[in-house]
Amino acid sequence: MWSREELKSKAKVSLSRNYWKAVMVALFLAILTGGIGSNFNFSHSYDFSNNNSVDGGDYTAVKELIDENGFGGVMNKAAQEISQPDKLVVIGIVIVVVLVIMLIALAIALTIDAFLINPLGVGIKRFFVQNLDYKANVGELAYGFDNHYKNIVIIMFLKNLFIFFWALLFIIPGIIKAYEYRMIVYILGENPDMERRTAFALSKEMMSGQKWNAFVLDLSFIGWHILSLFTVGLLSIFYVSPYQYHTNAALYDFLKREINNGAIQQESTIV
Repeated sequence: MWSREELKSKAKVSLSRNYWKAVMVALFLAILTGGIGSNFNFSHSYDFSNNNSVDGGDYTAVKELIDENGFGGVMNKAAQEISQPDKLVVIGIVIVVVLVIMLIALAIALTIDAFLINPLGVGIKRFFVQNLDYKANVGELAYGFDNHYKNIVIIMFLKNLFIFFWALLFIIPGIIKAYEYRMIVYILGENPDMERRTAFALSKEMMSGQKWNAFVLDLSFIGWHILSLFTVGLLSIFYVSPYQYHTNAALYDFLKREINNGAIQQESTIV
């Protein structure tokens, strides 16, 4: 049976052996999974002081109307001129447009997650597993794209989909399934050609009786993450995240060795 102290001790040794590469990979994973954002800068501006941005006649009419009624008065007057049926139509159109935009954004996000982030995640987790025993190369990040890419995309997509559906049942089942499928990404990092059913069954087998212990292992890092808040995230970047990723990789390595040694089921050995 593994212990938190044993896993963390191995993680610390592995981190110190290849520190800067581990920090860089952990930072990259953090950005991929939650730190990427886009800032749209609308630089087009209107100078109402000298009428350069709109037609002079239109600007004068609008300015006089606003001066006479105030901006709120102009909006109220415009609203009063729209009949009730027309208001309902406008509201309906706005709702449809918003829903369409949200669906398009969701589809784009899911596509990026399935075809880019998930394969990269497999390569990143492979890096931390490899780094447990020797200095891993950053080139491992591309492993998911160079080895059975299609199979990795399908299995990781189904993993996330199943967890999502289970989470609809009052959240708790989703959390349980997330721990049950926790090892799939690591399994694919070493066996990218593994069939879907085998990968799911093997992860379930590895986490049998281990879900609560893994949950407590995750909780043991809460103090570190709280402390990191006081350093504006710098502690997380340069220590906590790579330390935790190595610890999770050490957990996978231990459970894999148990299976390969016949402690669980000899027939499900990882190559």
